[in-house]
Amino acid sequence: MLDTLPLIKRLNFDHVDKEGYASLRCNWMHCPKAQVNPVLGHEDDFWGIQGLFASAFKLFFPKDPIPDAVAGPCCAQFAVSREAIRRLPIDKYEQIRQWIWTLEVPADQASMKSGLVLEYMWHIIFGKPAYYCPPAKECYCEKWSICDLECEREGWCLGRIWHNPQKNPIFGLSKPIPVSVAMLESVPVFQSRANSEARAGWLAYGRTIHNR
Repeated sequence: MLDTLPLIKRLNFDHVDKEGYASLRCNWMHCPKAQVNPVLGHEDDFWGIQGLFASAFKLFFPKDPIPDAVAGPCCAQFAVSREAIRRLPIDKYEQIRQWIWTLEVPADQASMKSGLVLEYMWHIIFGKPAYYCPPAKECYCEKWSICDLECEREGWCLGRIWHNPQKNPIFGLSKPIPVSVAMLESVPVFQSRANSEARAGWLAYGRTIHNR
């Protein structure tokens, strides 16, 4: 989504008003399998956020039970109505901002960790259940007025990007992601000893994608 203007022009704002929160994604990547199983006190590894998500949820929503499973549309591109934003007081958003600013994790992980937690929490913040996986065909039709798609699975429609369980693991198309280990090794942030763990994690990810 390098240019969102065409998306905004096509987006059905009546759908956004009705739903409150609407991810700009339809095909499943972070569904149907739960992406986070929050556990208070869990010792997270480099990529893990089970413990961090649980503690953040408890901080933000102290009266609500911590969900057992969290899933939702990929990433953090979404439309949200005024009413959905105002369902929480402004000091709640200030609290979330302060949590980002003061997150007690290693400095080279702070942005990534806070981003992951919020990526899996935006739909909850704006009123959707913790496990939220709307069918792709319905999503394309109601959100984008694209109603003539052939959808092989509940979470994937032909010709659209993201996950098709019987095709390329990432896009569902014929071409793999153009990511190579060499490309990742050239990123300056991963060349320092201070970021060795981050570098190792990304290189492992790069090799996985490159070999698919």
